[in-house]
Amino acid sequence: SGRETSSNISKYIRTTLSSNFGNFYAIVFSSFFIKFLPMLPIQILLLNLLSDFPMISISTDNVDDDELEKPSKFILKDFIKFATLLGVISTITDLILFYIFVGKGEKTLQTAWFIDSVVTELLLIYSLRTKKVFYKSKKMSKALFYLIMFSIILAFLIPNLFMSEFGFTKLSFKYYLILISISGIYFLVSEIVKLIYYKIKNKTK
Repeated sequence: SGRETSSNISKYIRTTLSSNFGNFYAIVFSSFFIKFLPMLPIQILLLNLLSDFPMISISTDNVDDDELEKPSKFILKDFIKFATLLGVISTITDLILFYIFVGKGEKTLQTAWFIDSVVTELLLIYSLRTKKVFYKSKKMSKALFYLIMFSIILAFLIPNLFMSEFGFTKLSFKYYLILISISGIYFLVSEIVKLIYYKIKNKTK
């Protein structure tokens, strides 16, 4: 239906804007204390490919019943406000990652940030596809779920299989644990902020 389509378009905009704002701010701030590119241009292109690829199936995703009760309004100001808020969280997460990996070498930081950026952006879909607590939402469509999983697996495989082609390096098991921890904390904080944002927004209506 039209309301389902509108809701799924909103999911795409919220997720994409939040992630892109966060990455933009992180690159700006990192330029003050990192003397090399935190991610190579070819790695950024690959990041965009892997993170955007699952979004082609966002139109198949299930929509919560309460979002179908009345037509949704496209208010650009709300999208920007929300994306900026989550973008700040993304930026702080990225800066923490930079602080941890900046002394480990150029390629190590670039590889770590690439993997983290793909994983966090795709995990964010689980949160932003609903205004509820993520596990109380309708089940994600199979197409979206499988494409997200496929892209996350590729994000871990490509840096190990095509190091020279994309400028990556192998990471130790300890570094992978750090990345998983950072991604998990980022998801939980984003989920909490999302719930607070919609709670305040509903009260002010």
